[in-house]
Amino acid sequence: MNEPPSVSRRTLLRGAAAVVGAAGVAGTAIPAAAAGQSPATNLAHSLVDLETPTVDQLRQLLDARRITSEQLVAAYLDRVHALNAQGPSLNAVRAVNPDALAEARAADRLRNTGKPHGPLLGIPVLLKDNIDVAGMTTTAGSVALAQSHPAGDAPLVTRLRNAGAIILGKAKLTEFANFLTTGMPAGYSSAGGQVLNPYDASQSPSGSSSGPAVAAAVGFAPLTVGTETSGSILSPSAANSDVGIKPTVGLISRTGIVPIAASQDTAGPITKTVADAAVELTALTGTDPLDPATAANPLVGHDFTADLRTDALRGARIGVVAGQVPAAGTDNRTLWDAATAVLTASGIAGRSSLLVALAVLALSGCLGASTGYWHATYSLTITEPTLTIVLFAGLASALVGAGGTGGAGVVAQATLENAE
Repeated sequence: MNEPPSVSRRTLLRGAAAVVGAAGVAGTAIPAAAAGQSPATNLAHSLVDLETPTVDQLRQLLDARRITSEQLVAAYLDRVHALNAQGPSLNAVRAVNPDALAEARAADRLRNTGKPHGPLLGIPVLLKDNIDVAGMTTTAGSVALAQSHPAGDAPLVTRLRNAGAIILGKAKLTEFANFLTTGMPAGYSSAGGQVLNPYDASQSPSGSSSGPAVAAAVGFAPLTVGTETSGSILSPSAANSDVGIKPTVGLISRTGIVPIAASQDTAGPITKTVADAAVELTALTGTDPLDPATAANPLVGHDFTADLRTDALRGARIGVVAGQVPAAGTDNRTLWDAATAVLTASGIAGRSSLLVALAVLALSGCLGASTGYWHATYSLTITEPTLTIVLFAGLASALVGAGGTGGAGVVAQATLENAE
């Protein structure tokens, strides 16, 4: 397969580039009717920049009746149709849920009753295509599973539905979550073809949760769900400037997910902001009698959004790998200096000469550190069309904040211990 040319994110999303290797494949059921641009969807587009809104912003619009869930879902479907298999052909979504609009209308009816409802009512979610959804095939990216019809929803999907979320569809992945062969290109599958990095088509989208990460980055849905055995949430989140959380095994049910290793497999959020990751993690967390790892889960019912705070890093010391600091006078150094200035302003004391540093728990400082169960550390990636720099340390919501903006990608590995 020919290497696609280097194409910037801005050019990609304008649909002005001819990108090699990203054509749609059989089974990529993205109906053209989704791009109808009705007055209703035009209203949603006029009120929401789908690339950047947080869950909280969308909830405010929905609760104020400025948009409906049906309009919102239709607008996201329009965006998928415009950018997934035509235009820049990012090729991140395999199929949309044929019942998505009906689910959205049901969410609107519930909201209009004024009755209590879940925190994600009417919010669209895309799922990695190794997770079972009733009425949709689960292919794990393989043509061998093209007709694999699950008996019902995976328990994590049930939890999302109970929170009110709309299942928008299935996102692509490296075939069998990169457990098929050595040397598999990240984001490639026999059932789905090659997923493209929206920032630069010549760069890897990483994997194996390539589709969810690209979908989150480009605004195909405000929330996506990936899975990880070893790096499959963290790596594509970094490559696509997302927030990704790989939870401790046992926090989220694995039933209904194509397995690799019971000792390491878990699902987790991939989003644009820390706050949205906390909202999604809250909905996903639970127990499952079919998954013994969840039996002793101490965080059932815990609201991770309640742990978000803007001063989480005040007084923390951040160690920087000296060899990773970009050379003076380069564009990367400009980005680096801007990032460290924001962190310093948040009250962090930096030690740039250290090779190893810290032990600050960036994300656990924001999300449930007091539980002693769910801890994390960060790798912060700031990405421009062809530039990526990584600050290795315990960075938290200073740059992406509780409801912060895009433009910074944060990945969290939730398996570390607290340290002073």
